[in-house]
Amino acid sequence: MLITRVITALFLIIGISSAILFLPEFWFAVIIFLATSLACLELYSIVGVERFVFRIAFAFIYLFICLVGFLSGIDIVPLIYFSLALWLIAFLVVAYYPKGSSWLKNRVFAGVLGSLLLAGAAYSVVKIRGLDDGVFWLFWLFVLTTSVDAGGYFVGRKYGERPLAARVSPGKTIEGLGGGLLFATLICGLLSYLFLSGSNLGYYILLPLVFFCVVGDLLESVLKRIYGKKDSGAMLPGHGGLLDRIDSVIPVMTAGAVFLLNAY
Repeated sequence: MLITRVITALFLIIGISSAILFLPEFWFAVIIFLATSLACLELYSIVGVERFVFRIAFAFIYLFICLVGFLSGIDIVPLIYFSLALWLIAFLVVAYYPKGSSWLKNRVFAGVLGSLLLAGAAYSVVKIRGLDDGVFWLFWLFVLTTSVDAGGYFVGRKYGERPLAARVSPGKTIEGLGGGLLFATLICGLLSYLFLSGSNLGYYILLPLVFFCVVGDLLESVLKRIYGKKDSGAMLPGHGGLLDRIDSVIPVMTAGAVFLLNAY
């Protein structure tokens, strides 16, 4: 299982890195929209869209709308800001669960809301890549989410005792969060020092982004608890579902885009 997990992770790293570095803007956007439409498939399965043909149809509609929005050249920055506002609300949902989460039991509402959050993240990724130093920041943001995840897993597994959100995800611990924050600070701080020595932006936004990283992970846990699901799917060998792998990436990219758009 571990070997399968490592091999899958390597293929993902190579694929993501190649897309960021080499694809033209249009095809990069297409890949991002395709990836998030696959995540939509899993989302619709979680919220109870039982017939596969309907899940495919809804995911295609999502992909079509994203592509039309991109090709039309409309200003998508308001969507990014709206998505960030939704993530701030999501923190309250996680913090007070199960209170205040009943509205997520509406399958249509949960599906539409999740699609909006995925679209906001997808457009954020495309927007960030087009900024000055955008390629660096995309790698930096992916490294941050991976560092928080890895640090939380290894430190939490060995030293974790105090639950971070016991009613949502008992396996997540305060010690694990500390490990994730430590890993992210060391690795992303080093990257900022080596490649953007003239800017302190990476140091300023690191802690808020770790916060959003955790919120994204826990919100998916809330959704799976509401609908009685264990994993979002089995799309990635050794990892489970795609949504399980990008639940932290979604809010981090959205928040990262807002921070960067105001800095450049």
